[in-house]
Amino acid sequence: MSSIDPPRRRLHARLVVVAAATLALACSKRQKEAPPEPPSESAGTAEAGATLENPVPRCGALDSYRWIAREFRCSDGSNPFHGDARAAARARAGSTGSPSSSHILDIYRVPCPEGPRTVYVDMYACPYESVPDGQTTGALDQALALLEAGDFGGFVSTCGEMIQSDDVSSTDKTYCMVFSPVGIALAGDLEGALEYTTRLCDALPPPSAESTARADFLQMIFVAFTSALQVHVGALSQADVDAYADASANACGVPRGALPAIDASGASSGD
Repeated sequence: MSSIDPPRRRLHARLVVVAAATLALACSKRQKEAPPEPPSESAGTAEAGATLENPVPRCGALDSYRWIAREFRCSDGSNPFHGDARAAARARAGSTGSPSSSHILDIYRVPCPEGPRTVYVDMYACPYESVPDGQTTGALDQALALLEAGDFGGFVSTCGEMIQSDDVSSTDKTYCMVFSPVGIALAGDLEGALEYTTRLCDALPPPSAESTARADFLQMIFVAFTSALQVHVGALSQADVDAYADASANACGVPRGALPAIDASGASSGD
Protein backbone atom coordinates (compact mmCIF):
# COMPACT_ATOMS: atom_id res chain seq x y z
CA MET A 1 0.00 0.00 0.00
CA SER A 2 1.30 3.48 -0.80
CA SER A 3 1.44 6.28 1.72
CA ILE A 4 -0.49 9.55 1.52
CA ASP A 5 0.91 12.97 2.48
CA PRO A 6 -0.66 14.26 5.75
CA PRO A 7 -2.41 17.28 4.15
CA ARG A 8 -4.20 14.90 1.77
CA ARG A 9 -5.00 12.16 4.26
CA ARG A 10 -8.42 13.50 5.24
CA LEU A 11 -10.08 13.20 1.81
CA HIS A 12 -8.30 9.96 0.99
CA ALA A 13 -9.46 8.28 4.19
CA ARG A 14 -12.98 9.64 3.84
CA LEU A 15 -13.39 8.48 0.24
CA VAL A 16 -12.08 5.01 0.99
CA VAL A 17 -14.14 4.52 4.14
CA VAL A 18 -17.44 5.82 2.76
CA ALA A 19 -17.18 3.67 -0.36
CA ALA A 20 -16.25 0.55 1.59
CA ALA A 21 -19.07 1.16 4.06
CA THR A 22 -21.59 1.74 1.28
CA LEU A 23 -20.51 -1.42 -0.52
CA ALA A 24 -21.02 -3.35 2.71
CA LEU A 25 -24.44 -1.74 3.20
CA ALA A 26 -25.42 -2.60 -0.37
CA CYS A 27 -24.49 -6.23 0.18
CA SER A 28 -26.46 -6.36 3.44
CA LYS A 29 -29.48 -4.73 1.82
CA ARG A 30 -29.48 -7.23 -1.03
CA GLN A 31 -29.40 -10.10 1.44
CA LYS A 32 -32.44 -8.73 3.29
CA GLU A 33 -34.54 -7.31 0.47
CA ALA A 34 -33.75 -9.23 -2.68
CA PRO A 35 -33.91 -12.99 -2.20
CA PRO A 36 -33.31 -14.52 -5.63
CA GLU A 37 -35.67 -16.96 -7.23
CA PRO A 38 -34.66 -20.63 -7.02
CA PRO A 39 -32.64 -21.92 -9.97
CA SER A 40 -34.41 -24.00 -12.57
CA GLU A 41 -34.47 -27.73 -11.99
CA SER A 42 -32.55 -28.25 -15.21
CA ALA A 43 -29.55 -26.48 -13.71
CA GLY A 44 -28.91 -29.27 -11.20
CA THR A 45 -27.90 -28.59 -7.61
CA ALA A 46 -24.41 -30.10 -8.00
CA GLU A 47 -23.46 -27.90 -10.95
CA ALA A 48 -21.26 -24.87 -10.29
CA GLY A 49 -23.34 -21.72 -10.47
CA ALA A 50 -26.69 -23.46 -10.06
CA THR A 51 -27.25 -22.34 -6.48
CA LEU A 52 -26.33 -19.49 -4.15
CA GLU A 53 -24.31 -21.94 -2.08
CA ASN A 54 -22.23 -23.03 -5.08
CA PRO A 55 -21.51 -19.96 -7.26
CA VAL A 56 -18.99 -19.98 -10.08
CA PRO A 57 -15.74 -18.52 -8.67
CA ARG A 58 -14.20 -15.88 -10.94
CA CYS A 59 -11.71 -13.00 -10.66
CA GLY A 60 -13.40 -9.75 -11.65
CA ALA A 61 -16.18 -8.61 -13.95
CA LEU A 62 -14.36 -9.32 -17.23
CA ASP A 63 -13.47 -12.83 -16.11
CA SER A 64 -17.11 -13.37 -15.15
CA TYR A 65 -18.41 -12.22 -18.54
CA ARG A 66 -15.87 -14.36 -20.36
CA TRP A 67 -16.82 -17.45 -18.36
CA ILE A 68 -20.51 -16.99 -19.13
CA ALA A 69 -19.71 -16.32 -22.81
CA ARG A 70 -17.23 -19.17 -23.33
CA GLU A 71 -17.39 -21.82 -20.61
CA PHE A 72 -21.04 -22.08 -19.60
CA ARG A 73 -23.00 -24.86 -21.25
CA CYS A 74 -26.72 -25.40 -21.67
CA SER A 75 -28.10 -28.92 -21.30
CA ASP A 76 -27.41 -29.67 -24.96
CA GLY A 77 -23.81 -28.46 -24.68
CA SER A 78 -24.38 -25.18 -26.51
CA ASN A 79 -23.56 -21.63 -25.45
CA PRO A 80 -25.97 -18.94 -26.72
CA PHE A 81 -23.32 -16.20 -26.55
CA HIS A 82 -20.70 -17.91 -28.75
CA GLY A 83 -17.84 -16.22 -26.91
CA ASP A 84 -19.32 -12.69 -27.00
CA ALA A 85 -18.53 -11.27 -23.55
CA ARG A 86 -20.59 -8.13 -24.18
CA ALA A 87 -23.67 -10.21 -24.90
CA ALA A 88 -22.99 -12.23 -21.76
CA ALA A 89 -22.75 -9.02 -19.73
CA ARG A 90 -26.22 -8.04 -20.91
CA ALA A 91 -27.55 -11.30 -19.49
CA ARG A 92 -26.66 -10.11 -15.98
CA ALA A 93 -30.09 -9.72 -14.39
CA GLY A 94 -29.19 -8.60 -10.89
CA SER A 95 -27.16 -9.37 -7.82
CA THR A 96 -27.59 -10.60 -4.26
CA GLY A 97 -25.57 -11.26 -1.13
CA SER A 98 -23.83 -14.56 -0.58
CA PRO A 99 -25.29 -16.65 2.28
CA SER A 100 -21.81 -17.75 3.34
CA SER A 101 -19.55 -14.70 2.82
CA SER A 102 -19.60 -10.91 2.48
CA HIS A 103 -19.33 -11.23 -1.30
CA ILE A 104 -21.94 -10.00 -3.75
CA LEU A 105 -23.06 -12.62 -6.26
CA ASP A 106 -24.10 -11.68 -9.78
CA ILE A 107 -27.19 -13.35 -11.22
CA TYR A 108 -27.27 -14.24 -14.91
CA ARG A 109 -30.30 -15.36 -16.92
CA VAL A 110 -28.95 -17.44 -19.78
CA PRO A 111 -31.35 -18.11 -22.70
CA CYS A 112 -30.86 -21.84 -23.25
CA PRO A 113 -32.86 -24.05 -25.65
CA GLU A 114 -34.40 -25.87 -22.68
CA GLY A 115 -35.45 -22.56 -21.13
CA PRO A 116 -33.83 -19.72 -19.17
CA ARG A 117 -31.06 -20.86 -16.85
CA THR A 118 -30.13 -19.01 -13.66
CA VAL A 119 -26.39 -18.85 -12.99
CA TYR A 120 -24.75 -17.36 -9.88
CA VAL A 121 -21.22 -15.95 -10.22
CA ASP A 122 -18.90 -14.73 -7.45
CA MET A 123 -16.50 -12.33 -9.16
CA TYR A 124 -14.62 -11.70 -5.90
CA ALA A 125 -13.65 -15.33 -5.37
CA CYS A 126 -9.89 -14.91 -5.57
CA PRO A 127 -7.32 -13.15 -3.36
CA TYR A 128 -6.51 -10.64 -6.12
CA GLU A 129 -10.03 -9.24 -5.83
CA SER A 130 -10.04 -9.04 -2.02
CA VAL A 131 -8.91 -5.69 -0.63
CA PRO A 132 -9.29 -5.21 3.16
CA ASP A 133 -11.89 -2.64 4.22
CA GLY A 134 -10.47 0.88 4.39
CA GLN A 135 -7.46 0.05 2.21
CA THR A 136 -6.65 0.59 -1.44
CA THR A 137 -3.94 -0.54 -3.79
CA GLY A 138 -1.04 1.67 -4.84
CA ALA A 139 -2.54 2.36 -8.26
CA LEU A 140 -5.76 3.69 -6.76
CA ASP A 141 -3.85 5.67 -4.14
CA GLN A 142 -2.02 7.45 -6.95
CA ALA A 143 -5.30 8.21 -8.73
CA LEU A 144 -6.93 9.53 -5.55
CA ALA A 145 -3.89 11.72 -4.92
CA LEU A 146 -4.64 13.50 -8.20
CA LEU A 147 -8.22 14.11 -7.11
CA GLU A 148 -7.07 15.38 -3.73
CA ALA A 149 -4.54 17.72 -5.36
CA GLY A 150 -7.17 19.23 -7.64
CA ASP A 151 -5.86 17.62 -10.84
CA PHE A 152 -9.36 16.53 -11.82
CA GLY A 153 -8.59 15.90 -15.48
CA GLY A 154 -5.59 13.78 -14.54
CA PHE A 155 -7.70 11.79 -12.10
CA VAL A 156 -10.41 11.07 -14.66
CA SER A 157 -7.83 10.09 -17.30
CA THR A 158 -5.97 7.80 -14.90
CA CYS A 159 -9.16 6.13 -13.73
CA GLY A 160 -10.27 5.66 -17.32
CA GLU A 161 -7.07 3.75 -18.04
CA MET A 162 -7.50 1.67 -14.87
CA ILE A 163 -11.08 0.73 -15.77
CA GLN A 164 -9.96 -0.51 -19.21
CA SER A 165 -6.99 -2.48 -17.87
CA ASP A 166 -7.10 -6.24 -17.34
CA ASP A 167 -4.43 -5.85 -14.63
CA VAL A 168 -6.55 -3.78 -12.22
CA SER A 169 -8.82 -5.42 -9.65
CA SER A 170 -12.59 -5.02 -9.86
CA THR A 171 -12.48 -3.37 -6.44
CA ASP A 172 -10.24 -0.57 -7.74
CA LYS A 173 -12.34 -0.28 -10.89
CA THR A 174 -15.44 0.16 -8.74
CA TYR A 175 -13.78 2.98 -6.80
CA CYS A 176 -12.82 4.65 -10.08
CA MET A 177 -16.31 4.32 -11.53
CA VAL A 178 -17.79 5.83 -8.35
CA PHE A 179 -15.39 8.78 -8.20
CA SER A 180 -15.07 9.55 -11.93
CA PRO A 181 -18.35 11.55 -12.11
CA VAL A 182 -17.06 13.56 -9.14
CA GLY A 183 -13.83 14.37 -10.96
CA ILE A 184 -15.65 15.26 -14.16
CA ALA A 185 -18.01 17.60 -12.30
CA LEU A 186 -15.19 19.24 -10.35
CA ALA A 187 -13.41 19.85 -13.65
CA GLY A 188 -16.40 22.01 -14.60
CA ASP A 189 -18.36 19.57 -16.75
CA LEU A 190 -21.58 18.73 -14.91
CA GLU A 191 -23.22 17.61 -18.14
CA GLY A 192 -20.34 15.20 -18.69
CA ALA A 193 -20.72 13.91 -15.14
CA LEU A 194 -24.39 13.20 -15.81
CA GLU A 195 -23.57 11.44 -19.08
CA TYR A 196 -20.98 9.26 -17.32
CA THR A 197 -23.42 8.40 -14.54
CA THR A 198 -26.13 7.56 -17.07
CA ARG A 199 -23.77 5.20 -18.91
CA LEU A 200 -22.97 3.47 -15.63
CA CYS A 201 -26.65 2.94 -14.95
CA ASP A 202 -27.31 1.73 -18.48
CA ALA A 203 -24.74 -1.03 -17.90
CA LEU A 204 -26.57 -2.22 -14.76
CA PRO A 205 -29.88 -4.09 -14.44
CA PRO A 206 -32.96 -1.83 -14.14
CA PRO A 207 -34.30 -1.31 -10.61
CA SER A 208 -36.43 -4.21 -9.44
CA ALA A 209 -37.15 -6.34 -6.40
CA GLU A 210 -34.19 -8.43 -7.48
CA SER A 211 -31.62 -5.71 -8.15
CA THR A 212 -30.74 -2.50 -6.34
CA ALA A 213 -27.48 -2.12 -8.28
CA ARG A 214 -28.32 1.30 -9.77
CA ALA A 215 -29.45 2.74 -6.44
CA ASP A 216 -26.35 1.34 -4.73
CA PHE A 217 -24.03 2.96 -7.28
CA LEU A 218 -25.82 6.31 -7.10
CA GLN A 219 -25.66 6.24 -3.32
CA MET A 220 -21.89 5.74 -3.44
CA ILE A 221 -21.47 8.48 -6.05
CA PHE A 222 -23.55 10.99 -4.06
CA VAL A 223 -21.62 10.28 -0.84
CA ALA A 224 -18.34 10.63 -2.75
CA PHE A 225 -19.50 14.03 -4.06
CA THR A 226 -20.17 15.30 -0.54
CA SER A 227 -16.82 13.98 0.72
CA ALA A 228 -14.86 15.63 -2.10
CA LEU A 229 -16.70 18.92 -1.61
CA GLN A 230 -15.67 18.96 2.05
CA VAL A 231 -12.11 19.45 0.79
CA HIS A 232 -12.70 21.32 -2.48
CA VAL A 233 -15.03 23.80 -0.80
CA GLY A 234 -16.91 26.09 -3.16
CA ALA A 235 -15.97 24.16 -6.29
CA LEU A 236 -19.65 23.52 -7.07
CA SER A 237 -22.81 25.33 -6.03
CA GLN A 238 -25.63 23.62 -4.16
CA ALA A 239 -27.98 24.38 -7.06
CA ASP A 240 -25.62 22.65 -9.49
CA VAL A 241 -25.21 19.48 -7.42
CA ASP A 242 -28.95 19.34 -6.74
CA ALA A 243 -29.64 19.54 -10.48
CA TYR A 244 -27.08 16.80 -11.13
CA ALA A 245 -28.56 14.59 -8.39
CA ASP A 246 -32.13 15.01 -9.65
CA ALA A 247 -31.14 14.34 -13.27
CA SER A 248 -29.04 11.30 -12.33
CA ALA A 249 -31.84 9.74 -10.29
CA ASN A 250 -34.28 10.32 -13.14
CA ALA A 251 -31.92 8.90 -15.78
CA CYS A 252 -31.28 5.80 -13.67
CA GLY A 253 -34.92 5.22 -12.75
CA VAL A 254 -34.24 5.52 -9.02
CA PRO A 255 -36.57 7.55 -6.75
CA ARG A 256 -34.74 10.68 -5.63
CA GLY A 257 -36.06 10.24 -2.11
CA ALA A 258 -34.28 6.90 -1.83
CA LEU A 259 -30.88 8.58 -2.24
CA PRO A 260 -28.86 10.83 0.08
CA ALA A 261 -28.50 14.54 -0.53
CA ILE A 262 -25.26 15.95 -1.91
CA ASP A 263 -24.00 18.69 0.41
CA ALA A 264 -21.95 21.32 -1.39
CA SER A 265 -21.46 23.51 1.69
CA GLY A 266 -18.18 21.92 2.72
CA ALA A 267 -19.53 21.22 6.21
CA SER A 268 -17.92 18.19 7.83
CA SER A 269 -19.72 15.70 10.01
CA GLY A 270 -16.61 15.57 12.15
CA ASP A 271 -12.97 14.60 11.68
